[in-house]
Amino acid sequence: NLAPNVQLTNGDPVISRDYSYRLLLQELMTINEYLKLSLGLRYSQMSGLNENTISTNGGSVWDPLFGLILTPYKNLNFFASYTTTTSLRGAGNLLEDKVTQIGATREKQIEAGIKAEWFDNRLRFNATLFHILNNNLTYAALDDAGRNTGYYIKAGNLKRKGVELELTGKILRNMDAVIGYSYLDAGYHDSPYYHEGSTPMNVANHMANSWLNYSFFEGFLRDLSIGAGVYYVGERPFAEYTYQILPGHNVQPNIKPFLADSYTTVNLQAGYRMNKVQLRFFFNNIFNSKGYTSYYRGG
Repeated sequence: NLAPNVQLTNGDPVISRDYSYRLLLQELMTINEYLKLSLGLRYSQMSGLNENTISTNGGSVWDPLFGLILTPYKNLNFFASYTTTTSLRGAGNLLEDKVTQIGATREKQIEAGIKAEWFDNRLRFNATLFHILNNNLTYAALDDAGRNTGYYIKAGNLKRKGVELELTGKILRNMDAVIGYSYLDAGYHDSPYYHEGSTPMNVANHMANSWLNYSFFEGFLRDLSIGAGVYYVGERPFAEYTYQILPGHNVQPNIKPFLADSYTTVNLQAGYRMNKVQLRFFFNNIFNSKGYTSYYRGG
């Protein structure tokens, strides 16, 4: 139901179209038993029409991709890759001055690491170092009432670097294990609003998980499986650290964000297989740990 003071009127329809074209060329080369190379090149083009006039001039861009895998010994692989991805979708949007176009947003990602297998592939280990740069980020400009104005504000660049570790496999014939850890260092750079190096909201530096599952193959417990896992999330900022007020965003400037406490949950599961049907029961957070998982900006 509409409020008594709200009136709706019909306006002239607006016809708009977006045109997007992409081409990907990729080649995987096996140099010898020790070395493999991957080369790629992606072409992207985007434009638009609004009532027969150009409305979105995203332009065109070439993105290179490169990767290699080095295998000095059987079941031991070193890898490295470099990838760029460019988004043209919002390139034609205008900044607050209503004249300047945003331009393309590009992501550059470098990865390097190790993949190893032991004991006839029963135990696998992965370690990955990564560095990701997202440049020319923007966000919507809002008015004092929090409504979208249709224009945008420069947010600067976002750098993310860190490491991911994972160990998986069968400790015994009927016991599976997973252990994982990640470290993430994320921060804004070259931004007119965010303090240099400040962490984006709700990003934890440390996260970890582990899981152990045991299956019974014989006796009266046959077809039963039980498991236990631990999940850890480190402390995270629940606000943003800015130089000045963000238009339309309820964030106090020059006040360091408060941090949400880290938390750990312990979880259990039990499963039973009957022919081709398997039932699983989960008991999560058995110690009633308190952890905040989301936050409303400015709340």
